[in-house]
Amino acid sequence: MFYGRGECVNPSGDLRITVYRLRKKLQRFGLLDHAEIVTEGGVYRWTGDLAVHIDAVEFERLAMQGLETEDFDMMRSACELYGGDFLSALSGEKWVATIQIRLQELYFRCLRRVFEEMKNRRDYGELLKLLTAACEMYPYEECQTMKIDCLVAMGRYKEATALYKDVTARYFEEGYEPSEKILEKFRIMNGRICYANGRIDEIVEELTENQKSPGAYCCGYPAFLDCYRMIMRMEEDIYIWHSLLCCELLDGKSHPLEADDTDANEAIRQIFAQMLRRQDLYTRYSPSQYLVLLNGMDQYEAAHLGLRLKLHIGKTGKTAGQS
Repeated sequence: MFYGRGECVNPSGDLRITVYRLRKKLQRFGLLDHAEIVTEGGVYRWTGDLAVHIDAVEFERLAMQGLETEDFDMMRSACELYGGDFLSALSGEKWVATIQIRLQELYFRCLRRVFEEMKNRRDYGELLKLLTAACEMYPYEECQTMKIDCLVAMGRYKEATALYKDVTARYFEEGYEPSEKILEKFRIMNGRICYANGRIDEIVEELTENQKSPGAYCCGYPAFLDCYRMIMRMEEDIYIWHSLLCCELLDGKSHPLEADDTDANEAIRQIFAQMLRRQDLYTRYSPSQYLVLLNGMDQYEAAHLGLRLKLHIGKTGKTAGQS
């Protein structure tokens, strides 16, 4: 960290000074009673009776041996020991990135094996702890679907539904390309979520929108896709006036809006709430694009509304191009 990029005029001399200061610190706390720091051929190492535990080394040992011998306990211990990317503060270093990838692959191989085994044992409580930690480290990986599976198996359907909605919303909000494969994966997971039997009045109450907010209904892209396809099916029997509006947001230099422009996107949502009707539907498709489904509106009316939206959005400092 100190001398890897060559800014230092005398790195070896500065390193000797740093180690000297380290010795003083360790001696003050009585940590060098049974060991010393020595140098041999330019390499610093411990000498004497001092046990050193390195979590990354221990994780790799447990993971490798567990996978080779199919030892469930070792693989589970490896998963519990793993704390995220190796030396994340030094991710820009090539040698660090190489180790990060190797250890991350080992972690997910162990996690998949542990997931299947703990599901078979019905040890859902401990499995949920492992998966919660995994989701905090890697919020867009397959561990999210594992956690949904675990919650469903535990009968915690509402939590599973909430997690599904949160994952899909964050996934599409941050501008990831919504491929059909990913959508199908989430759709399958959503299809597995069922509720316990309930009375029809309870079901209606749960389906009903709690607060009647003004403007169009905002939803994630998977829900938008299902609504759009449903309307297309209904059109096979009855004609339904509808138009699909695509709003692309550009900055002052006509470049697409960045994903992290939170203020601009909040302004867009407020404009949609003011100018769109409650029967309309919209979603964020990409960092710079919104899709609006205008129900009961022909293309001429939609084009007129698109121009009005363009003028209002332009006042926020962004340029809206509609198609």
